[in-house]
Amino acid sequence: MNNPIGVGIIGLGESGQHHMQVIQGDRGQQEIQPTSEKSGLLRGGRQFVRNLLGQDKPDNRRKPNPGIEDIKIIAVSDVDEGRLAWAEQNFDISYTCTDYRKLLTRKDLDAVLICTPPAFHPKIALETARQGKHIFCEKPMATTSARCLEMLEAAEKAGVIFQVGYMLRFCSERGRIAEAIRSNKIGRPVFFREIISLRAGGDQMWIHDQELGGGPLWEVSHGIDFLRYVFGEPDVVFGIGGRYKPNKTSALDTYAVSMSFSSGDKALLSDSYALKNFGWDNIGCRSHRTEIDVMGPAGFIQFPDADLSDRLSICTYSEPEDRVEKYPWTSVWGADEDGYRKQLQHFVQCVRERRTPDVSGYEGLKTAQLAETIMESIRSGEARKLGTLP
Repeated sequence: MNNPIGVGIIGLGESGQHHMQVIQGDRGQQEIQPTSEKSGLLRGGRQFVRNLLGQDKPDNRRKPNPGIEDIKIIAVSDVDEGRLAWAEQNFDISYTCTDYRKLLTRKDLDAVLICTPPAFHPKIALETARQGKHIFCEKPMATTSARCLEMLEAAEKAGVIFQVGYMLRFCSERGRIAEAIRSNKIGRPVFFREIISLRAGGDQMWIHDQELGGGPLWEVSHGIDFLRYVFGEPDVVFGIGGRYKPNKTSALDTYAVSMSFSSGDKALLSDSYALKNFGWDNIGCRSHRTEIDVMGPAGFIQFPDADLSDRLSICTYSEPEDRVEKYPWTSVWGADEDGYRKQLQHFVQCVRERRTPDVSGYEGLKTAQLAETIMESIRSGEARKLGTLP
């Protein structure tokens, strides 16, 4: 058996803590760390992470989390000393620091997981590449395609592996949708529609800042990346949106975008963080959930089920009766627990084999360019063609 890959985690917010739990498995199912008022993070987000990990499910419903034996967490870094103390206590981390540059000098470190707010990704990634460490970068890769390209070029120059954390590509629940479309199970072309319920958005304030996080279009760029994964690059996009949140924020909080593809497929995606205040708690009516409908000439895909239960339905038209397959859907948006583990296992495999990941830095760059094109359409009120990448 190979020795485990030694990794460092930079940033112990929701994503960083989540990756620690996934790597450690059931050994690391401790309570997500409350964060000081000074940093202002994770108050509402703790429950969101617990939901993703299945920590609130009864033992007979929650799948065991075996962790990832091929990864060993060597060191962690965060500006919040309280989080570092929590990591030392609950995960037996022997080295912690508030300055990530000290972490990068460790010789026993093979790779780094960058889990800070996206505005800080480029600077950290450039230094990580200079130190010759492989890079797993949380999404979005950066808040501009220009910075993404800079990061990608640095990684290529240093000869290090670069993977971006678009885990929906690894989730079996979302994978059923992709496979049903690609295999022509419901016919082509299709009309894909996904609407995410109105919500307040995380209480990490950087998410709602135009420069630091960019709002839901960037924070939940999983959605547009998944459309690229299923259909390829769109020919034309048309976006609408605005800022409706009564709190003082600077990022666009609501958007809808339509996309047309050369295959004839069409897609519509909408999301909003417009509710007042911050966090994942509901006010008013609906719960936080995703609604997906895919219409094709030979059938359809639907979530939630007809009775609003958390099941994915795939219907194919046939005689004398239509065939309907139903599958479980374990999280609010199809990000099943195994997807998070699989993306890190894929990263380790790519590091060992020195090969390009399926979700490479180039994929992160193209998703960022799509987000920029959507923003250009929203600002101009006109449809936009996707630009050509170098």
